[in-house]
Amino acid sequence: MQLAHVKWFVDDPGRFPLEWNRLFAPATLGGVGLAVAGALLLRFLVRRIDEDQITGWIRRPLRPYLPLLLSIHLGIALVAYALTDRYLAPSLRLPGGTWGRVLAALELVVAALIILGLFTRAAAGLLVLSGPVGMFFYGVIPILERMEFLGIALYLAAVGRRKWSVDALRRSSSESAFMNPVAVGMLRICAGLAIVVGALTEKLLAPGVAEAFLRTYPRFNVLDGLGISDRAFADAAGAVELALGLLLLSGIGTRLVVLAALIPFNVTLLFFGLTE
Repeated sequence: MQLAHVKWFVDDPGRFPLEWNRLFAPATLGGVGLAVAGALLLRFLVRRIDEDQITGWIRRPLRPYLPLLLSIHLGIALVAYALTDRYLAPSLRLPGGTWGRVLAALELVVAALIILGLFTRAAAGLLVLSGPVGMFFYGVIPILERMEFLGIALYLAAVGRRKWSVDALRRSSSESAFMNPVAVGMLRICAGLAIVVGALTEKLLAPGVAEAFLRTYPRFNVLDGLGISDRAFADAAGAVELALGLLLLSGIGTRLVVLAALIPFNVTLLFFGLTE
């Protein structure tokens, strides 16, 4: 449950207001403490081990495909949202009437251009614009929870689609641009921010959301048999998620952090399928 988007599986999560007084609660501070401890440990490790050798087996083969993989991931998500009357997330229902159709059309246009690799930078710009547009309808925080989309948009705006795209038929490309440090840095920062915001708004500052999720899916409190309450378990999960997000933001041992998070980030797919 640590890394599941619990809002996506709770009816009307907006009925649980954020409890800002929990910003300095033990669980939140514990997440920050875990991040600091993890950063110190990672700094120690990266000075003594070959990080590239540990992660190179998966990183080097995937490097040339990074723009393609990000584009397909983004495009499929946008198509799914548009066809199920959602906007950028399963928890954000499109408004009725003309505005709903306009927003769905925006998602489909961006998805088509991104998947095809046609006018990729213009499509990335439209995706960036979809954030402020969404804030008008849904508020700031629900859009900030999808900061990883902004990271993908900024990456594609800086790098383009390169190979395997319609754009590539019109101009040559350079493989070195796939790992443009600025573009990859923006991707990392936005992914880290998305995890931090999600940890706060779905768990640490909104315990009601996490508790409602665990009442519907009680098996996810794997510590229930030890007498750990749903709120305590949600706090612990939120603290771990917050620490992961902060570690990504720190830029220390990023490859090791991502490799370690690979399984917990994806195991929820086994339980929630396409929505997750």
